[in-house]
Amino acid sequence: MPKIVIFAGHDHDTWEKTGGKGVRTNLEADGVYEEFDTNFIIAKGAVELLRKEGFTVLFPQQDKRRMTLKQRVDYANAHGADLMIDVHSNASASRTATGAAAFYWYNSAAGKKAADIFAKHIKANGLPTWSGGTYASQATGWSSFYMLKYSDMPAVLTESFFFTTRSDLENYLLNPKVQKVLMKIHANIALEFFGKKALDTALDSVVLPDGREVVKIGSRGADVKYAQIVLGRHGFETDIDSIFGKDTDKQTKAFQRAQGLVDDGIIGAATWAELEKKPQPKPAGSKPAEKPKGEDEMPEKAIVINSEADMPAVLKLHIRTGWGVWVRSAVKQKVAKELIIAGGGKKGLEKYGDKLTDLSGKTRRITVDNVDDYMKKL
Repeated sequence: MPKIVIFAGHDHDTWEKTGGKGVRTNLEADGVYEEFDTNFIIAKGAVELLRKEGFTVLFPQQDKRRMTLKQRVDYANAHGADLMIDVHSNASASRTATGAAAFYWYNSAAGKKAADIFAKHIKANGLPTWSGGTYASQATGWSSFYMLKYSDMPAVLTESFFFTTRSDLENYLLNPKVQKVLMKIHANIALEFFGKKALDTALDSVVLPDGREVVKIGSRGADVKYAQIVLGRHGFETDIDSIFGKDTDKQTKAFQRAQGLVDDGIIGAATWAELEKKPQPKPAGSKPAEKPKGEDEMPEKAIVINSEADMPAVLKLHIRTGWGVWVRSAVKQKVAKELIIAGGGKKGLEKYGDKLTDLSGKTRRITVDNVDDYMKKL
């Protein structure tokens, strides 16, 4: 049988050492998504599936050892592997980038064959692709990946969705059902490459751990109907017809913007969590009151941000405490007895005197760290 070598991209402690190859998110219990963790889950699952099919599969990271790129390529070459699969998830400066793709060396027909198999199964499951599902790595430039460039055997580097895009992270990378599908798709790269029958990867619907489905434009059924009902409860009314059409998509996006979520129109775990909260009256800042509230009527604390871009830094704080979040431009008068600033500093808010806690940093990353440190003291 052919010999396959599989790697999980990066190392188990890359985030801790560099602060890279991961992202802060309230979707994870520890507040951080580390790319290696999902890479390892998918790679390990593919290894187990291929071994059951009788393949010789090398997985030197079984014990999560650290390996440089050179060590990985040298290992694959020294062991005479017939195919190499390097498992990753993608990242982008764009927060709307989406989809999965497989990279191959530009002049490797065998590498392209492996990449095409990956793209075919992604598309067959109705999952989004990036660059049509494949990308030819070039000898120079950003796509000159070491693993593809220096391997002696056909090689493919997969990028299974963007962990920097919340909807990809929430609906695909952190979804156990999709992870299992990705394990099979990676196994199928080897199976079909060597002329074997592919595993069935049919994904009927993406279901969240609590039983709710991820719904979006084109979806139908009971979960869509319930979403339409609760959208109306929050003031974002749409027809209740169990069909996720353009109006439901529009109202979903408006609701997501109002909650500081990514306005992609996809109702996944985070959007469901907000929808199922008891609707709250709109804060006074959304429509200035005719006269200021008395001190005894004000909430104890509120959070102020400089723009919606600061919202990720305070989302966990808002969820934990229930304190209202105000955009700085809306704070025309005192809105709480005490203000927690997470964007823009104290300027213009001097009327609060010593009732200010300034968590703003010179960069958004520093602000995130300041908010995390503040939460530890709560």
